[in-house]
Amino acid sequence: MSARPQRSRAQQRLAREVGTIRKDHGGKLRIALVYPNTYHVGMSNLGVHAVYGLLNDRLDVVCERAFWPDPGEQRMLARSRRPLSSLESETPLREFDVVAFSLCYELDYPNAVAMLDLGGVPVASAERSGSDPVVVAGGAGASLNAEPLADFFDGFLVGEIEPVLDSLVEALAAHVRGRRAALDALASVPGIYLPARYRIAYQDDGRIAQITPAVGAPAPVQRQTAMPLDRWETCSRVLTPDTEFGDMFLIEIARGCGRRCRFCAAQHIYRPLRQRPVGHVIDVARRGLAYRGTLGLVGAAVSDYPDIDDLCERLLGLGAKISLASLRADTFSEGIARALAASGARTVTLAPEAGSQRLRDTLRKGLDDSALLAAAECAGEAGLRQLKLYFMIGLPGETDEDVAAVVDLTRRMKAAGNFERVTAAVATFVPKPGTDFEREAMIDPLPARRIVRRIEGELKRMPGVDVDAESPNWSFIQGVLARGDRRLGSVIRSVAASGSRLGSWRRALRESSPGPYWYALRARDHDEVLPWSITR
Repeated sequence: MSARPQRSRAQQRLAREVGTIRKDHGGKLRIALVYPNTYHVGMSNLGVHAVYGLLNDRLDVVCERAFWPDPGEQRMLARSRRPLSSLESETPLREFDVVAFSLCYELDYPNAVAMLDLGGVPVASAERSGSDPVVVAGGAGASLNAEPLADFFDGFLVGEIEPVLDSLVEALAAHVRGRRAALDALASVPGIYLPARYRIAYQDDGRIAQITPAVGAPAPVQRQTAMPLDRWETCSRVLTPDTEFGDMFLIEIARGCGRRCRFCAAQHIYRPLRQRPVGHVIDVARRGLAYRGTLGLVGAAVSDYPDIDDLCERLLGLGAKISLASLRADTFSEGIARALAASGARTVTLAPEAGSQRLRDTLRKGLDDSALLAAAECAGEAGLRQLKLYFMIGLPGETDEDVAAVVDLTRRMKAAGNFERVTAAVATFVPKPGTDFEREAMIDPLPARRIVRRIEGELKRMPGVDVDAESPNWSFIQGVLARGDRRLGSVIRSVAASGSRLGSWRRALRESSPGPYWYALRARDHDEVLPWSITR
């Protein structure tokens, strides 16, 4: 009785999938690809699809997936005392040669640590024996600042996996001779950061004094970039209705961004801008239409794709419906608006980021009010009836006038497009590593909450306007993790054990040294050694 619920849940999910890859484990490098959030969230991530496909395309690898268990699955695991297992074959994580995490969001870090424990893998790298799996990670979190997780992971991939895939697999295959052999082999792979091979010295005031690499360890670690991009396809590999984009076949049309917005971490991680040829996208789209009628085009700024109008027209000609992942107001066109309307879309999403022209100029956003209003008018005339706007508060140099401008711009854009409903999504700004603002101070949660309440109070008086506000308290925790160092390991481990709730974070951070405000709120001196400097 104890094992049936988990197997039933896994079987139900697999039965609803198309494209699942099942392989015999014999004679292959066994890799568990782990996403530290739910199946619904993880299978909405195109990076998970890409890595799953790339690894399983190799005859010498079997790659299976594992996700953060939902509450029912957690109760079942506790009752049965069975370890967390992979989806495809229900193999416990501890039985894989490699446990590879995709790290996208800082707030998922405790889940990653808890999943190691649930899977029977010793949580700390130093606690693992020669027969335990090698635990590695890639993704945005690994590339921006791996230090808060340094105690738990044997290695991190900085940058993109495609150019080093073969070398990475060959190094990990050394696990047949034990963990030490695999780690020694990983040390020679470009883009691999092995945190145990770097010694951190601290000053009396808590700042980092020096980062000293072991003999032969690179400093800095070289970020990996896939070029030319169209050597590798990045599209949906497993289709299931149980995701955010369950009715779509996703296709990456570009990676990186040619803009230089000062706050944006994505343009730092995925530089330079690379765009796939139209013919490449059409070829992938033809295959995707055999499975889904809607094609989701993915990129940092899809509307910046130089042939976007022609691409949309050709895809519509194939009978496809189209969804576009990210749009900029200054490249939003009538062709895009018509394609969205023809595909049955009712909502267009734009990101002014700041309400005032002055503050957008400070961000180097490159958007003026006229472009934003013109995009809203264009969308409304095409028949799109709803608008979603993304704003940040607590930006460097923000004034009361800038906050008031959020309300005013929302009102004017609603009127320009004659929209039935507008949603203003408001989030607290978090200074991210690698950006121009990485040394800036972060706003305290208390004044951030006041700003959010002010915006909510004024916008909710407008008919047809909603506010979707992110919690400043959770943004503060994100800021701690985004700019923290490996001394946060004990905090993350404590939260992983007690559950990732705000109260758990507060208790663990109160006992930490240096404290959370030191990590999140303070500005960094121009000559201060940053925790992530080794992986820049």
